[in-house]
Amino acid sequence: MLLTSSQFSTVVNTFLPKEWQISVEKGGFQFQQEGAFLPQFTLRYQACSLATVEDIQLNWGIPKKLTAERVSLDYSCLMNMPTSDTKQETFSLNPILALLPESEVMVKSLVWKNVPEGLNPRLKQLLSESTQLNVAYTQNILAAKVMQQAVQFDGKFANNQLIGNLFYQPSGEEKHNLLFSTQLGDNLLAMPKQFEGDYHWQLPKTLISNEELRAGSVLLNWTPNEENALVGTLAFTSEKQPKNTLKLPFKFDFNALDIYQGKFNWEWLKDFPINGSTTATITPKNLLKGEIFPIQTQFRANFFSHDKHTLSIATTKGVIKSPHEFDLPFTLSGYVKYNSFRLFSQATIQANEKGMQFSPKSMFHIISGKERLLTIKELTIPLGNIRFDRYGVTGRFQASFKGETPDFQDIDLHLDGSANHFKMGLLDFFDNYAGKPHQQDLWQWRLSGNAHLKALNSKIALDGKGQWHSNLVQISQLNGKMAQVKHKSIFIPQTELRLTSPVKFAYEKWHLMGGAEIISPEIQFNYGGKLLRPSTKLNFDGEIEKLRFNGQIQAGKVGPIQLSAQRHLNEKSSRSSFQGQLRWDKQSANVFQPLIPPRRNWIIKAGTVSGYTDFHTLATEEGGLVASGRISIKNGGLSLPNGEINGIEFTLPYALDRGQFKFGEKQPIAVTIAEMNLGLPIYDIHLNIDGYYPYSASKPLNLSKLTMQLLGGNLMVERLSLPQREPAYLKLENIDFEQIMALMQYQQIDLKGRASAVLPFWLNGDPCYICDGLLTQSATSNLKISPELMAAISKSSGYSEQILLYLLNDTRINDLRSLINVGKQGDMVLDAKLKLQLNQQEKAKVNFNYNHKENIFHLWHLINAGSYVEQGIENNLYQKLDNKK
Repeated sequence: MLLTSSQFSTVVNTFLPKEWQISVEKGGFQFQQEGAFLPQFTLRYQACSLATVEDIQLNWGIPKKLTAERVSLDYSCLMNMPTSDTKQETFSLNPILALLPESEVMVKSLVWKNVPEGLNPRLKQLLSESTQLNVAYTQNILAAKVMQQAVQFDGKFANNQLIGNLFYQPSGEEKHNLLFSTQLGDNLLAMPKQFEGDYHWQLPKTLISNEELRAGSVLLNWTPNEENALVGTLAFTSEKQPKNTLKLPFKFDFNALDIYQGKFNWEWLKDFPINGSTTATITPKNLLKGEIFPIQTQFRANFFSHDKHTLSIATTKGVIKSPHEFDLPFTLSGYVKYNSFRLFSQATIQANEKGMQFSPKSMFHIISGKERLLTIKELTIPLGNIRFDRYGVTGRFQASFKGETPDFQDIDLHLDGSANHFKMGLLDFFDNYAGKPHQQDLWQWRLSGNAHLKALNSKIALDGKGQWHSNLVQISQLNGKMAQVKHKSIFIPQTELRLTSPVKFAYEKWHLMGGAEIISPEIQFNYGGKLLRPSTKLNFDGEIEKLRFNGQIQAGKVGPIQLSAQRHLNEKSSRSSFQGQLRWDKQSANVFQPLIPPRRNWIIKAGTVSGYTDFHTLATEEGGLVASGRISIKNGGLSLPNGEINGIEFTLPYALDRGQFKFGEKQPIAVTIAEMNLGLPIYDIHLNIDGYYPYSASKPLNLSKLTMQLLGGNLMVERLSLPQREPAYLKLENIDFEQIMALMQYQQIDLKGRASAVLPFWLNGDPCYICDGLLTQSATSNLKISPELMAAISKSSGYSEQILLYLLNDTRINDLRSLINVGKQGDMVLDAKLKLQLNQQEKAKVNFNYNHKENIFHLWHLINAGSYVEQGIENNLYQKLDNKK
């Protein structure tokens, strides 16, 4: 009657401790032939419902079985229960198991209520899901099984040995599995005598970014030795990279933990694996009495190099005062080499919970190494008096760097500045400092040093200011002075560099942007010309290997020339290559006057120039420039000391390949000149040009279709190739004798008529300038001698000369043939044959042979002396006007 009545809870509560009670809301036990059934009971503490059990079924067969459909636990009630002031030091399960019959307990649904919102999200997720629990005790074996959506556990306990398998999978990308076996003593609260565990995990990228740590395993085991100390091993292996391992053999004698002959190998960076050994001793205050702190520590970690050098971190007097306080004085010393990197350090460090303080002479060196396109020859970082803490580096922070890049060699730079909680790029390792923005993750520095610019073979001195904040390095001010440049055909006395906008380097993406201006007083060319005040303004943006440039070039009045280009570079290249375009709009040609050597006294007096160039540089060790483009000159005019040239027009398509020009890629260049007067007036000049410059026998420069008007007739040259391997034939047509006599200033002879000639011509005079040229008249000519010359010859000459003069005077030339030769020294030889007829006596005919020798260089200077003076005065006036511009 008691078990089936409502008095069941009243009777039971009389035997429970104070403040504990149960209640049966739906009546007492209901008995059946195979067992008993209780609809519900609730266990309370201080009127707070700790647990509610529903639909309890008890079967008293063998084995006995207890089943509950639902168990509800109140989280807030359990957390508010008081704890005992006395610490329990022993607990044994064996007496309890000895009283238990063979039985089985099953809870079909275990749930929690009143779970606080601020609870750990993972624990909250576990408590929010229903759990199924099975516990069985048969044949002295206690077995338990827990099943949930995210958790599964199977365990067995017998003869103080516990074996278990725990599997936890909160999501499809995260898994945890622990297999373990342990031999316990009679006191379950004591350290197990033997243990072996195998833990495997797989984590999503959102939890851990390091791929080598995302999946791995840990093996932990220990057994007692003859001294009853626990001896075992802790081993880690990365499943993504099996080479990444950690193995720590240890001994624990219940007073201290000793780690000896520990080994580790970790490919932290592709070119910088960590390989070494470690030893350590950790001594709590008194474990047997439960007193852990303070903990005395000693440890040493050795990092080994491929060449058997060692870098060591060690401490002998470390103290961990509490979970939040410690004091670790340690040293960092030695030398280590990994692949291309060689590191050296000598530092004494005082570390505590606030951070690390380095001794004044502490130093860190990277003696050599390579990172992408940067070759490190030496990187020195003085560490004296700087402080490391959870927020980064604070204090005076310096760095000295020596190395080279594909563009620079002999780089020697020094950075000296102040750091405020600077994270050194390890943004996820350090915490954020909750101060003002200028106090967060910042290193501001001054830059000084020099480097050697490979492209111009010149040293440049640098100084400036910059900073490193977060993942961005910025140079806000930079001044550079380059020494004089002597490079093949150019000379630059000095060059200055300054920034027009800050240089920003996002090193994670290897992205660079900024703006700069390069200025020089002049560029001198070895032929005598120069460019005045050249300056180049450039903005650049992009990944370093594919950097884009935009800007303009100005040199005095030349320009602006618009520049756009892109850099191409890879690790296999010895230097950069560039591809781009130069373009300049039409402007007056006289801005190019400085390009003409002053000693020539050529003055550009008219015309316009425009053009463009597509180019790319070669990334070979020898370098070189490949370009193509077009230059247009309209209505150009030159004043020369000995004459002038007017009406110059041509459009010049060209290609340049490593110092050699090619003209007329698809068709010859057509050059026209309206007028040229160099002592001899020449008009309407037309000329085609194609070929190469500098020229060679296999790649000649060709001049063709040359035509011009001079001396009342025409001059034509079909073809002239340089270097000249065959004569060029100068063809003269209808040359006016009167204009020849006027040019030569022969006033005593009046010669009228026209002639033509074919003159085989050699430009360099080897073997001769004109070899066997032939002059013939085009029509009947007339020759008269002035009365003054006739009278002078009659008085002073003999009888033969007077007869000859009489025969030549007032004569019609019916036929004229003359051989012409001009030798290397300019000595001209005329060998002429004339058939004459006297105008006063029609039947009087004379055959006349004439031979004449004269140096044409001397003759040309004599007959043009007056013209030279006149042109020189005009040219001097042009020079004065040009200087005033």
